[in-house]
Amino acid sequence: MADGRSPRFAVYPLRAFTAAQPQRSQRFLVSLAGDAPLPPAGQPVCLLIGFPIDGSPHEGGRADLAIERFPTMPAASHSTPATAFPRTQRIGILVFPQFEPLDVWGFIEAFSIARFIGTSYADAPALPFEIVLISNECRPAANGASPTPVPAPVASFNGPRVAPDLFRDEALEQPLDLLMIPGGQGVGTLLMDPDTATVQALLQWVQAMDQHVAVVTSVCTGAAILARSGLLDGRPAATNHQAFGWVAGFGPAVLWDNVSRWVDAGKYVTSAGVSAGTDMAWHLVARLAGRAVAETAALAAEYDWHRDPAQPIFYPQQAAVPSS
Repeated sequence: MADGRSPRFAVYPLRAFTAAQPQRSQRFLVSLAGDAPLPPAGQPVCLLIGFPIDGSPHEGGRADLAIERFPTMPAASHSTPATAFPRTQRIGILVFPQFEPLDVWGFIEAFSIARFIGTSYADAPALPFEIVLISNECRPAANGASPTPVPAPVASFNGPRVAPDLFRDEALEQPLDLLMIPGGQGVGTLLMDPDTATVQALLQWVQAMDQHVAVVTSVCTGAAILARSGLLDGRPAATNHQAFGWVAGFGPAVLWDNVSRWVDAGKYVTSAGVSAGTDMAWHLVARLAGRAVAETAALAAEYDWHRDPAQPIFYPQQAAVPSS
């Protein structure tokens, strides 16, 4: 410089700018030629070149740099604290011959794809729900010479078979949070069985499960089984619109809703036909695990969730199609 003074530049640690009240701890005069002491190795610094401490412009030549070193903040920990997730809730679904496939699979998907917020689909450390299928069979008597019995596969109506996880009576011994009964052609077979003892055994099991779980729900004509068991008396409920009259006959004391896609009456949640049960399932995921979990899962499934049960679904005008 013209007056012989060396321009001096401030050099600050990066983290100094994040502290509310940084305090100076030490000053170094460092020559560009490297003949003055440097800050300790590893000290993060940021050269604010172009901001002379004395306000003088830099005019070339050797220049000393003033390094003002502030205490650095502790390095942030990269370890992730253990997260305490809510407990996994167990969903039990009764399956019987000729159940409607989508009543079960659509309902299952909403729960099976759900994940806690902040966890991944492929490698979740914990899951909001576990689903088990319950056979309508009862466990056979133990026989020491035979292997442990397992429920037989159950065929859906015009669809694939499923392998139940539990016998019907075993479900009463398991910790379950929700019971769902699907619909389908098989409902009529169950309720119209000429063996009245078999029908009564099923209804008594449904009544016992009512005392065992926090939520009882049905899809489609599965509401007929709940109605026949007396669980829906005096409560609003929905069922398949095309089979509405038939189902309503099993529960004259039920407050039937012939408009809504599903009805949430607290402990008892019932849906209209088939796909309505899938919409109801997303509603139950939101109710049991939170709206954000349900919305994130519906997005992951690319599912067009009809969130308002009172909003009708419109179909294109069609020519009448003959049926039996």
